[in-house]
Amino acid sequence: MKKLLFVLISITLLSSFSYGAIFYDDGQTHNIDFLLFDDLVVMNSSTDEPTTANIISGGSLYYELHAYGDSNVTVNGGTVSSGGGHAFFAYDKSKVEIIEGIVNDLKLFNSTTATINGGSIRYYLFLYNDAIVHIYDGSIGEVGRDLNASNNAKVYLHGGSLGRHLFVNNYAEVSISGGAISNNISVNDDSQLFISGGFIGGTLFTKFNSHTTVIGTEFNYPLGYIPDTSGTITGTLANGDPLDIPFVREGNGAILLKDPDISLIVTAPNGGERYLTDKPVDIQYTIEGDATIPTVDIEYSPDNGSSWITIATGISNTGTYEWVIPNIESEECLVKVSSADNPTITDISDGTFIIFQCSEVNPADLNSDCYVNLIDFALFAENWLWCGDRYNASCGVE
Repeated sequence: MKKLLFVLISITLLSSFSYGAIFYDDGQTHNIDFLLFDDLVVMNSSTDEPTTANIISGGSLYYELHAYGDSNVTVNGGTVSSGGGHAFFAYDKSKVEIIEGIVNDLKLFNSTTATINGGSIRYYLFLYNDAIVHIYDGSIGEVGRDLNASNNAKVYLHGGSLGRHLFVNNYAEVSISGGAISNNISVNDDSQLFISGGFIGGTLFTKFNSHTTVIGTEFNYPLGYIPDTSGTITGTLANGDPLDIPFVREGNGAILLKDPDISLIVTAPNGGERYLTDKPVDIQYTIEGDATIPTVDIEYSPDNGSSWITIATGISNTGTYEWVIPNIESEECLVKVSSADNPTITDISDGTFIIFQCSEVNPADLNSDCYVNLIDFALFAENWLWCGDRYNASCGVE
């Protein structure tokens, strides 16, 4: 079935390339060191090993490069999509690495991962639908274009340079720990931005329920959420880089200033657990760093963080809290614990957990855990011949 599916995909792809295409779909490594005037398609339909295309010095693709499946593409010299208006497209968990060379446009879709260790993306870098990119070196938008992440995409900027704007949209997440962004950053639509290092040459726009966390010290604002709708943040970022960035908050956009040396870590529930409604469970957390936190606030989310419901406020910081699971049903639950005095000290479960209701009541489920097993049998055996009938003399009940 898998082979038939990829054959159909291949036929569809062939019909979509008007000037022809070359297909690599054999689990082998192909070195491109010549000028190619056709589209190049790298697939992984029926082989155990990934098909790999390696663009090396002297190699040049004039039109488009498409990567599908679990295929690999490495740009280690040469030029990709050198013709005007053409791009490098990667889909479906394919892997991309750029070491050196030039790529006109790079567009990543559907859980594709990319690592940029050098080279140049001359125009645009786009990420969609859970795509992930780590940028360590190299340049993006050297002729004044943008990096755009949307639909749960993730960008980790460790180094390198971005020539123009950074757009973060639709539940995307960007972490900036180094590198340089020459122009504005715009965070929109429930997205998240973390800044702990690097240089930002423009204005930070946080809009439409998005959340920006700036990690550092010596800020001109108190730690916590910035109340102003506009202004300038100055300080020292966690990696030692100076910060001097104008900001604009619109549409419930939030900016949180956080100390890097103090952290609160939720350890349970932390993702993957399954909890039955109306049962007690321990919420557990730890504090790291030199911080006095007498009380904490605890919340949970039934919708992966889109909304939060209070569990307890101002309770003593003991590292654990017994929570009676609410009578809901959701596969996207999270727990958040925060210092009651300092909202910058906070943490959320690393992953979602499940709260469920038992589909029916079974009289053999003696401990009411929605599962009949040896524990129920042990409870039954422990109470064998129990009698509570005071009118039956053999019971010995007065």
